[in-house]
Formats: sequence, C-alpha cells, structure tokens
Amino acid sequence: MVQFVLQLFDRPTPARRAWARARLAEPEWLLFERLSPAEQAHALRVARKAVSIARAAGIPESDERALVTAALLHDVGKCGAVGLLDKVAIVLLSRFVPRLARALKERGESKARSTKAFRGGLAMAFYYHAIHAERGAEMAERAGTSPRATFLIRSHHAPDGGEDELLEILRRADRGS
Repeated sequence: MVQFVLQLFDRPTPARRAWARARLAEPEWLLFERLSPAEQAHALRVARKAVSIARAAGIPESDERALVTAALLHDVGKCGAVGLLDKVAIVLLSRFVPRLARALKERGESKARSTKAFRGGLAMAFYYHAIHAERGAEMAERAGTSPRATFLIRSHHAPDGGEDELLEILRRADRGS
C-alpha cells in the first residue's frame, strides 16, 4: 500500500535530482530521465539507502559508484512498458491469481516475439516487468555503464546472486524502498 501511494504522489526534489545528476555520466543521466517522476523518486530512495547500508558495512568507496549507478538505473528496463496501473495489476494478479499472471506474461512474450515494435496492453506489461532487469542492463550497457553496475542491474531480481555483497545491498535497499 505504501509503495502504491508513493507511486501516486512521490516526486524527486531538485536537490535529490542534482545528487543523482552528479553521480551519473551523461548517457546514464539520459536513461534516468526516461523514468517517470515516481520511478525517479524510488530509484533515489534505493540509491540513498544502498549508500547508507554500504557505508555501515564498510564497503570501499571505490565500489560505491557502481552501487549508486545500479540503484539509480535498476528499473530503467520498465520505461515505456510498465505504467502505474500495470504495476498494480502485476502485484495483485501475481499474488492472488498467479496462474493468470503467468499466462499474461507468456502471452506478452509471444506478442513481443511476433513484433519488433512495442505494443501496449497488460500482457506486454507483464512480459516487460518480467524482463526489466535484463532489458535495463542492456540499456545501461549501451549507455557505457560499467560492467560492475550493469551486472548489478541485470541480477537485482535473479534468484541467486551468490556471495556478491553489493548485489545483496542493492536488493535490500530495493525491498525497503
């Protein structure tokens, strides 16, 4: 419920946007700019929480840049594909009607394979939500993002991240934001 309300009303402050701008290269900033204001606010919460966790854990500052970049861009793969109402449907159907959620994702995947152009609709939103980490990593990679940050973006929803401390920090920050 809290995340839904934040999606409706939360917007990044100019100071927080400036904080993100100072930490992203120009092509990465252009990706960040593609996020909706609510998604930008979420990404900023994740990044700031990740920094707090990393500093408390004694993570070297040299690793902090990759972590912050990944946190700011971790959901960029949803851009243009998953809107607010789609997110509500995805959460509710995945929780209460998982068979329907899987069927919608599969239908979206089938539609995506049959056309190169993005076509809207709930099935496509389910599919893009499912692949947003991989899609976002590819977008970040094309923007020149470091391999370390790209790995974190790609893996932030993977079932097993091994013993990667930065990945676990990103996941914790995302869950709590």
